[in-house]
Amino acid sequence: MIDVIERLPSYDDLSMWEYCENLKAVVTQTKESKIGRGAKVEIVKTPKYDTDAVIVNRIVNSCEYYKNLYETKMKRTFEYRDYQNEIIKKGTEILNKNGFLYLAMEVRTGKTLTSLGIAENCNAQSVLFITKKKAIGSIEKDFDSLKPPFSLCVINYESLHTIDPDTNWDLIICDESHSMGAFPKPSQRAEAVKNLIAKKKSKVILLSGTPTPESYSQMYHQVYGIPNNPFREYKSFYRFCDKYVKVTEKKINGLLIRDYSNGLPIII
Repeated sequence: MIDVIERLPSYDDLSMWEYCENLKAVVTQTKESKIGRGAKVEIVKTPKYDTDAVIVNRIVNSCEYYKNLYETKMKRTFEYRDYQNEIIKKGTEILNKNGFLYLAMEVRTGKTLTSLGIAENCNAQSVLFITKKKAIGSIEKDFDSLKPPFSLCVINYESLHTIDPDTNWDLIICDESHSMGAFPKPSQRAEAVKNLIAKKKSKVILLSGTPTPESYSQMYHQVYGIPNNPFREYKSFYRFCDKYVKVTEKKINGLLIRDYSNGLPIII
């Protein structure tokens, strides 16, 4: 993640640029001081305020970053729809606050572009986008249209083992996240994503048009690998069920089988 000032709530790129320029004008102020005596006296300019160099650099970098972001967006040949702009704005605030965001958007409402817009707004520099194999081409096309100031790696779930283990992803986006919702045991897909998040400490965006297509119980393993998820106090799906699932029994071929599919609406 680039070392810049985090976006303030409700501030767009232009507002952030102007805000950072105002800070820059303050921290870079100088004062005149005399050095030496008599004929050898010299007037030199020194910083007016004793601001830490790291903070000054962050402010200067922020000015350049938000300026470039604003100018890049102004050159684009497309515009987000109004509802996408609203989601990007709110989603950025939630992601910056919690490190985790679930975008439950209907089919054909532009989930990919919206998530990339949020990635752009949260100052990401390196983004991993995990999806189904057949969707890789369309996601890369959206990225090319957007031309955001971050690098993007698009990969399918089954190929996660092939990515560079040394890459530090600022943000991981999981498309079709409901496909990680198997229960009571987590799927290999869910476990792979959990392990990746644990290693990289990345922010996470989950995307789905149908978050819980069959049961609310499908939510647990979608989010269980995210440190700040709402069910983090429950170390297993079964402990999660103690509070959030009405567990019943079904007789199948003469055997009583525990049924965990009756998840309570409070899960959502």
